[in-house]
Amino acid sequence: MQEGLSSSIVAGASCVTINPANDGLILVGYRDRPCSGVALDLCLRAIVFGNEFEKPAAALLVLDTLSTGAGVVAELRKRAALALPSLDPATIMVVATHTHSAPTLDPFRTTQPDAAYLAHVFDAAGPAIKQAWNTRENLTMSVGLAEARLCHNRRVVDPSGKATNDWLDPEARHLGYCNSIVRFLTFCETGTGRIRIVINTYGCHPVVLGPGNTKASADYPGYLVRALEAQTGAHVALHVTGAAANINPRECLFAESERARPMGEAIAQAIVQALPAARNIDATPVSVHTEFVTLTCGPHARENYTLRAQNPEVRTVTAEIQVVRLGEVAMVSAPGELFAEIGTAIENASPFPHTFIMGYSNDSLGYLCTEAAIREGGYEASAPLSEDAERPIFEAARKALHAVAVNFRHPVLMDFR
Repeated sequence: MQEGLSSSIVAGASCVTINPANDGLILVGYRDRPCSGVALDLCLRAIVFGNEFEKPAAALLVLDTLSTGAGVVAELRKRAALALPSLDPATIMVVATHTHSAPTLDPFRTTQPDAAYLAHVFDAAGPAIKQAWNTRENLTMSVGLAEARLCHNRRVVDPSGKATNDWLDPEARHLGYCNSIVRFLTFCETGTGRIRIVINTYGCHPVVLGPGNTKASADYPGYLVRALEAQTGAHVALHVTGAAANINPRECLFAESERARPMGEAIAQAIVQALPAARNIDATPVSVHTEFVTLTCGPHARENYTLRAQNPEVRTVTAEIQVVRLGEVAMVSAPGELFAEIGTAIENASPFPHTFIMGYSNDSLGYLCTEAAIREGGYEASAPLSEDAERPIFEAARKALHAVAVNFRHPVLMDFR
């Protein structure tokens, strides 16, 4: 990695398992099916950041689960803050990796969470965040890009402008927009350069494993982070699924749990190969800002989404768009399944040179579609929470990014008209 002068950051990370205690618990993500064991541990991974050694300023909780609704996020933040009282709950971003091979945590799904499993996950949040802060060090931060052409846009639009879904694309024939970039951050010991923590984002559904799989698994993200830890020596690696609403692995939906390994390890290898070109950048200040977006429930919104409506007559739902700033880097939360095109528009309009889209974060509002996708139809547009999500989400993200960009001298790259 290239050397250079930059600010260091206080950071520490941890990992705890959140496997179901017993077989038979329902796995969600496709048709419900009873769990028949654990193929790859489900984990809760935590990282805590600080501007100074004695006070935490922000944190990430990344869980191997399909989704986390606002109520679950609030409880996880509460448990984390009780374990680390100096950490403001509002500065914690809660991220679901979106594996389709885990028990649900989301009460707004058809399948309700198992009470004992939900309590197990809640109980893990406090120890994970406390352990992460207890391992904190002064670290330098580097940013890099890799590429993994392992994904495709699963929406196929015909000449009349109507979309259907083709879940597989082994021959890479699909022409829809797909962002194959892997963004990553490394946090290294000052002096030695030894990697301690890695964070990466990649915008692709974790559905290498399909409805025929009955074993709990973190899918390809689980193999990815384990390979990164093994190959870099990192204490903890964290994967975040980015803007992946319309993006699938080119080869996916397998019943055999081991089929998720090659994709995860291939992405890890792409990151490792890109490490020498990673650039050392300013890691502070650490700051957080949240904007709120209000979405109007569409006429065909599923009941499990409309139950969230604050007013049954007005039928609106309010959610967070949170930005965590680490110096020259901004991490932007998306409260559901964000279309790849919206994620890229947010990146391009950001005042930061390095913007990470954190999908499935802080809420679970289902598919957040582009206006074009609503017109085209297809699976994602069949029953979204809102048919008018693109511009409100973009605008909330833009406001949050500019709010944390005070005194940051990087020009806005693109505006949204």
